Amino acid sequence: MENCNKHFMILNKKILILYDSIEYFNSYIEEYGFTCQPSFRRLNFFGKVFRKILFKVNYPKHIWFDSWKNKLSNFDAVIFFSTNSIEALEFIKNKNPNIKIIIWYWNPVNKSLLKPEKVKYKLYEFWTFDLTDSINYKLNINTNFYFKNILLPKNDLIYDVIFVGQDKGRAEKLNEYNCILNSLKLSTFFHIVDDYKHRFSARKVKPISYDVYLKKLAQSKVIFDYLQDGQTGLSLRPFESIFFNKKLITNNSNIKNYDFYRKENIFILNHDDISMLKSFVDSDYLELPKNIIDNYDFQSWSNRFFDIE
Repeated sequence: MENCNKHFMILNKKILILYDSIEYFNSYIEEYGFTCQPSFRRLNFFGKVFRKILFKVNYPKHIWFDSWKNKLSNFDAVIFFSTNSIEALEFIKNKNPNIKIIIWYWNPVNKSLLKPEKVKYKLYEFWTFDLTDSINYKLNINTNFYFKNILLPKNDLIYDVIFVGQDKGRAEKLNEYNCILNSLKLSTFFHIVDDYKHRFSARKVKPISYDVYLKKLAQSKVIFDYLQDGQTGLSLRPFESIFFNKKLITNNSNIKNYDFYRKENIFILNHDDISMLKSFVDSDYLELPKNIIDNYDFQSWSNRFFDIE
């Protein structure tokens, strides 16, 4: 905690992280000294159904916001993930007009309901992980992040290659590559979650929790990464790769431009020789210098929003 305390003494600000995605990360974010909460209070299944019904009849959404809504005067800034509720963004602006709001796009802008041109406000700062979006929408650029305080469980290796993620229009290609890997006598665990349109279909593949995913990841040698159309920035998987010393197979050719790229660790589809894929999987991981990994830790990521080295 010494490094975290030093970080916040330098920063001298109280920061709210409003984050609705992987719940598993919340406690790790708070270990760095932030307050991290979801937009809406967490409810059981029946509570969510009841709330959704009230939303459809235009019942005020702010009634359901988490406890942060009563504490906004305590914060100097909020880091607002673009996948959060837009109503929460408006509530923050109206409740505390002096608070600095950093809007963080960790998905492509064209996949987000929160378009930069529709939410212009003098205290907003727009940041993205995607270089193309940074240029096209004139947004600030930051890397994505992971957590050095997350540790993998100790499990025996069972799988050569793992992919867990949502379809996002890439299921056909993912299944094709899964077959290629299997034809090379490589064992795989591919869990492709149906998109929202299949929510009430018997064909639906349900998500698995992140802690279960980490157990599967601990049993795997290599992470498979396949970007959705229109994305050029890094997904979460390359960061899981470098923090957990796992090799990576990816279709993101831009990864060659990052300081952590090593051909021994990263196989680039449609660039590297596919006939060498099995030998790549079977070879050892080349460990990276600590300073490179630390650059992508959550603390370094948050520092960059406030120009702290």
